[in-house]
Amino acid sequence: MCHGKDGARWWSPPLLILPAVHGFLIVLTAWLQSRTNWGYYRLIGVDFLAVPLAMCCGDPSGLLFGIFLVIGTTWWYFIGRIGWESKQGRIGRVTAGLAALLALLFALVGTVGSAAIFRHDFRDRALSAAISLQYVCAGILCMGAFVSTFYSVRAVFAGRHEKDLIDE
Repeated sequence: MCHGKDGARWWSPPLLILPAVHGFLIVLTAWLQSRTNWGYYRLIGVDFLAVPLAMCCGDPSGLLFGIFLVIGTTWWYFIGRIGWESKQGRIGRVTAGLAALLALLFALVGTVGSAAIFRHDFRDRALSAAISLQYVCAGILCMGAFVSTFYSVRAVFAGRHEKDLIDE
């Protein structure tokens, strides 16, 4: 495993859950897009950072899914890392507080964005097994962001942190 300066592992299994789910979601969405021509819009809730770049691409293509894959998977690794570092007590209170706000933003935008699109698909009776799996993946990502938020908030109010001890 790769280790940082402080000996912390960069690639431990829990940190790979959210990026793996996101990567699977992108592959599934690209497959759906090739079969139905309407799969990509379900990514908007969980990949809203990539949406401005995706708008420049026009029609969904390999480039569009590449943008979603690179930006989104990296971002979901970061969201998982926020929770992991907070849980381990490796970040200070201020950083944990800011991290909690960031993770909460992604959790809420992902949940609200995905729920709005889900209601549309539900109303149109467009919920196949593959589309339902897209929503399950989006739900796992949003739940992961809520868990990261929880650990970050807990870190703000917990006892002393490694980072606080180093700063003294």
